[in-house]
Amino acid sequence: MESVVHNRDPWFISFGLILLLLGIIRQSEGTRLRIFLRSFLNPSLLIQQVRQERAYNRVTLPILLIVIAVIGLFVFQALHQFGLMEIDAFSIGISTVIGVIIGVTVLRSLAYLGLALTFGLMGTYRMHNLQWLLHNFILALFLLPISIIIAFGPAQWTSPLVYMGLGAILLTYLIRAFRLFGMAQSDIHTSWVYNVLYLCALEIMPPILVVVSVLRQAEG
Repeated sequence: MESVVHNRDPWFISFGLILLLLGIIRQSEGTRLRIFLRSFLNPSLLIQQVRQERAYNRVTLPILLIVIAVIGLFVFQALHQFGLMEIDAFSIGISTVIGVIIGVTVLRSLAYLGLALTFGLMGTYRMHNLQWLLHNFILALFLLPISIIIAFGPAQWTSPLVYMGLGAILLTYLIRAFRLFGMAQSDIHTSWVYNVLYLCALEIMPPILVVVSVLRQAEG
């Protein structure tokens, strides 16, 4: 009865398009994709890509689309699980979530760009963008099967899978923050106190503001 009541077609189409895009990247840019994924465990590969000016090639745009789509779908499911969104309002809910993700990402990127232009750190800025994309792509690959199971699997699995996905988001966020802290320490050569303040302002504060805004909206 649940399968009849809830229309799963939008979910099927969304996951199908994401998997199709992953397949196209795998077939057309397999070598670059493997190097990109290996950079998660071997950061020197990422540094090499930036130095050789290969960081922004044909693979980054489709990866960015996959990241935004997968994280947006999972966040929408998590919000529904906590009673903050209706699962039937798929178009409105997904558009809202993805819009917030894009907005926060653009604002943070502009803040980093301003700092990079001010202090002549464009190389660090490019490295930061690639680190962000890499960590979120790894996160998206982990969240994709979780999101598919939530959409089509048994209802009793939803709650533990949502918490598993939220834990993965937190873990990925912490790993990226620590790596960015180390990168800032080695490239900027300032006091660690200033780097901690910078991480709090540009890495920790934005998601906290988003969570607080969502909770206040839910409370009316």
